[in-house]
Amino acid sequence: MTELESGFRLTDLLGLLRRRSAIVLAAAILGLIAGYVVFSSAPPKYSATSRVQVQPFDDDLEGGGDVDPVDIATEQDLVKSDDVGDAVREELGLEGDNRSLFRSLTVTANEDSLVL
Repeated sequence: MTELESGFRLTDLLGLLRRRSAIVLAAAILGLIAGYVVFSSAPPKYSATSRVQVQPFDDDLEGGGDVDPVDIATEQDLVKSDDVGDAVREELGLEGDNRSLFRSLTVTANEDSLVL
């Protein structure tokens, strides 16, 4: 009978682990050190949700004319504009460019809603 036909015994595995205990212990320690290094070097991730209601600009000085409807797609693009990015980086003291700042930012709006 070959080993594949006779099956696998738990005592054989335990004997192997006992004989190679130094290698198993060293691998476990190296794994823990590598895990700690990867975990500690990962940049922090932040998550936040904010609701912004967009309303049409009504100029009272013109005397009640028609108000243009709000284009939500344009308002979503304005959130990721360079002026907003510059203000955010200045306020938070961040280095880099606006493209990397807005890479993970998602701006969504429900259909027929003025809330971004």
